[in-house]
Amino acid sequence: MARITIEARIAKIRRDREALEKKEQSLLAQSTDRAIKKILTVMKDSGLTAAQVVKALAVAGATAAPNAKGTKAAKTIIKGVKPAFAPKAKGGKVAPKYRNPENAEQTWTGRGIPPTWARLMREAGRLNESIIQK
Repeated sequence: MARITIEARIAKIRRDREALEKKEQSLLAQSTDRAIKKILTVMKDSGLTAAQVVKALAVAGATAAPNAKGTKAAKTIIKGVKPAFAPKAKGGKVAPKYRNPENAEQTWTGRGIPPTWARLMREAGRLNESIIQK
């Protein structure tokens, strides 16, 4: 009975991997072709022109988040299309309300967990109007 060497096993695994990668590329190409056919059918049925679709894609690309991937790019708003869900509005930046009198670079908006210097001043009863930022 002949023994199979490690090198022979590795070579076989590499050949199998290459064959699987070729099969994957073939399947991806087939699914892409099907998707394009569906898009063309919808365009034809709707009476859309290629220019209209390109314009809509440009608008969608301009309003999509820079790091959006896959279906998350569909969150963009196109005229006449209501998104399936609306993301919660995030609060914008708030101007700092307090400044550390000992170090002017340290500020606090008055929201969230106070920094150590503000907590210590509050405990000492010195966090008052005198350090409110103007």
